[in-house]
Amino acid sequence: FVLSHGELKIPIVLTEPEDGNIRRLVYDIRKMVKSNMYMSAFEHNVGVCNMIGFTELQSFLILQLFKDVNQDAEKLIDEFMAFEYGKAAPVMRKYLAELEDAAEKNKLRLAWNPTLNAYTYLTAENMMRWYNYFLDMEKVLKDDPERLNNVNRVRLNLEYVILMRYNVLLKKYPDFPVKPEALAKTVLARSQKTIDNY
Repeated sequence: FVLSHGELKIPIVLTEPEDGNIRRLVYDIRKMVKSNMYMSAFEHNVGVCNMIGFTELQSFLILQLFKDVNQDAEKLIDEFMAFEYGKAAPVMRKYLAELEDAAEKNKLRLAWNPTLNAYTYLTAENMMRWYNYFLDMEKVLKDDPERLNNVNRVRLNLEYVILMRYNVLLKKYPDFPVKPEALAKTVLARSQKTIDNY
């Protein structure tokens, strides 16, 4: 779809706000195996082609757990994070844990393709804290462009949400340093890079 801000039109390759969806994935696969399922197909297509958000981690876990469902999922996540995000892995791990904790406490049940307001955990406080996590990761990876690109693909979902809820963030943090036009251009550039790399 296209995100519009004034005359700025941004094609967005994302269709969902930030949602780790890792714990549920592990739970579902283990439940399937316990129930003696021997065939399955995942509808795993939101952001996968562009490797946006945590889709790479989801793919890795699906493949690993289908090989051996008894593997330690936490160790697998740590292995993936170390490979994908390098020195930024501890902060990315913290971000994922907070995101998953917040999503679990979500007051509203998320139906298929819910509205943005259904994601009650996308508060100004959470968005701001998580935005700062990505600034920290960017600093740590300033000399590692490949891993920084990996981080920025996860960052896209959060920046998309910040654009969509910019007024909520601004009410709580009127001095938020990035104007929506600048953030929109960044989102566009990062989105385009995922398309170009596809």
